Amino acid sequence: VIQRITDYFTSYRFKPVQEIAESARWGYASLTLMGIIQGMRSTGPFMIAITIALATSYVLASSAAPDPSQTTLYGVFGTSLTAMAMLSLAGIVLSIDAFGPISDNAGGIVEMTGMGEENRKVTDEIDAVGNTTKAVTKGFAIASAGLAALAMIQAFQYEAGKIFHHTFDYSLSNPAIVIGLLVGGLLPFFITSQLISAVARAASKMVEEVRRQFKETPEILTGKAKPDYAKCVDVATVASLRELWKSATITIAAPIVLGVVLGPSAVVGLLMGAVITGIFLAFHLANTGGAWDNAKKYMEIKKQKGTEEHKIAIVGDIIGDPYKDTAGPALNTVIKLLNTVAIVFVSAFVALVVL
Repeated sequence: VIQRITDYFTSYRFKPVQEIAESARWGYASLTLMGIIQGMRSTGPFMIAITIALATSYVLASSAAPDPSQTTLYGVFGTSLTAMAMLSLAGIVLSIDAFGPISDNAGGIVEMTGMGEENRKVTDEIDAVGNTTKAVTKGFAIASAGLAALAMIQAFQYEAGKIFHHTFDYSLSNPAIVIGLLVGGLLPFFITSQLISAVARAASKMVEEVRRQFKETPEILTGKAKPDYAKCVDVATVASLRELWKSATITIAAPIVLGVVLGPSAVVGLLMGAVITGIFLAFHLANTGGAWDNAKKYMEIKKQKGTEEHKIAIVGDIIGDPYKDTAGPALNTVIKLLNTVAIVFVSAFVALVVL
């Protein structure tokens, strides 16, 4: 189901991507807005699919409980099995995901070596398929992260109750839960802003390095001298590693600080808020970026390369790259890391509360 949803919203064979390509006739703003609109629309069917999967697994598993007092426990176990079932496809997902970068790099090699438009046309079609497969695998990863996170939240509640020897108030009338929900809902958006900003800063450093090489070695532009590729790779690698620590620190520190200050109830709210906003934001980012990329490919297949509309579509593709390749996949890690840190440090919350 996720594959069908993603394919519809990111493949150039279907209406959403074609509408994005058509909107390029009206300018940069129109194409950008249409891409965001289609990405937001894609979260609707995705939400319905996740809801049905959760409800079905919970009901089927809870109905198998031998004792009515164990209904909830069996239901949670059913949800965990659903997450494990999706994770069992990891091998297939990884192989499909690898198709995208391979086809993309093949197109780049054809372009740089001047192998001709006929070869580039073939690689463009393969690259467009690769963009869709990348978006599909991101959808799998997002859904599995969400389902696994829900099971881990239940594990955190169980662990906290066992250590504290009583049941906590997880209702919305508890201010700690509401505060946790607000903080958790904010985190995916804040992390996304940090990551996209990091891409912009790293890209600016790369541009400075390229300009430096052009200035010091003008023969690069005429093809008489080779550029220093290793230096460019070094600049990108160092910049990306330096920009990562802020987002990583915030993700690790958030559940610890909230647990110490407000207790386990606030942490549960944090985890729920992060899951609810995180999975839909991640799916939106992945699909929006993939749709922008394939809108450009659609124009190239329609022999519109070099036109003003194609130039506008290239800008959409550039905007979409940090969407689909940086922020979207990173949110899966954020969701899982929040839950893992919360479970690991639950005993620390206990010790501090006792003290």
